[in-house]
Amino acid sequence: LLELEATRYENDVTYITTDRYGLRFALNEPEIPTYEQQSSIKSRLSTVESALASKNWTRISSVIDVDSFVTFYIMSEFTKQVDFSFSSTRFYFKNNKLYAGPGWDYDLAMGNVGPRIYDAYILYNNDGVGTKTGNSWEGLWSANMKWFERLLLVPEFKAAVKARFAEVAPIIINIFEANELGESQIDKMLSEDGASFARNYEVWDITKDDVSDALAVARTPDATFEENVEYLRTWLKNRYAYLNGVFSAY
Repeated sequence: LLELEATRYENDVTYITTDRYGLRFALNEPEIPTYEQQSSIKSRLSTVESALASKNWTRISSVIDVDSFVTFYIMSEFTKQVDFSFSSTRFYFKNNKLYAGPGWDYDLAMGNVGPRIYDAYILYNNDGVGTKTGNSWEGLWSANMKWFERLLLVPEFKAAVKARFAEVAPIIINIFEANELGESQIDKMLSEDGASFARNYEVWDITKDDVSDALAVARTPDATFEENVEYLRTWLKNRYAYLNGVFSAY
């Protein structure tokens, strides 16, 4: 189990850096790898990156699990998970193929992003040609990770993304609005747990910011819980519309 970790260092963690694209992974499992295990993992990653560099679909699909990479990319791009290109992004080997996932670390995602993130990650709020649009639901972000950057140069992968996105569109839409799948997931959660949410904000000030400026990477919340829910709902709706336009053109 590999975790992309570009800069963080911990003494009790083993790190492996790929030769071709220089991606640095923390080895989550095994936690204490042997020298032989480290060599084997590094060699298998080299094989994967060589296949990606070739842009040859037969080679690529022989070393990665295409379905997991496609679904993981769509999930990460839809939520616009800020850490995707440098941290908390996992992959694992199974049956001699590399799989993408599981997803992790979505606190800074879905529009919950403050000014410091916009300053640090210029492409997060970008129209694709270097101009900031002011709309955080626009622009591709997960495509900046080297492996997916290479995959999106391959027509077969783009076609798979287009097909899968169309397939899961009802599930994605049902997150923020009712459709053929029934009540939206946001409204369902509000119905089931709304009273608990209300009690929480009777005790805690939703607008209180206890985070120092050095770490203030989250969005400044609106005054009420309801306003923040609507912000999330609107953001997800706009994000879906944006990606639907992008992926349908693939």
